[in-house]
Amino acid sequence: MIGASVDKPGVNRSFATKYDLRFPLLCDPERTLILAFGVDKPDKPSARRTTFLLGPDGMVRRVFVNVSATGHAAEVLTAAREIWGAPREAGHAA
Repeated sequence: MIGASVDKPGVNRSFATKYDLRFPLLCDPERTLILAFGVDKPDKPSARRTTFLLGPDGMVRRVFVNVSATGHAAEVLTAAREIWGAPREAGHAA
């Protein structure tokens, strides 16, 4: 998992610390990445919150637009399990 933001490194560091994020946040203040992924908000100092889920082959398999934090992680996890397969739980035979 990788996050991206138009914010500068110090802002991203504070955000990651505040929410105890355990994945990297890319800084894109020049908006290069958000333009390439088509999530720019030209009239705003931010990007549209969007999640791209890649398959094992590195291809984009799902795109979640207008993301709201509430319930989103569970939705992405379900989709990831469909694409990547559900991991076996400890103690369960294959």
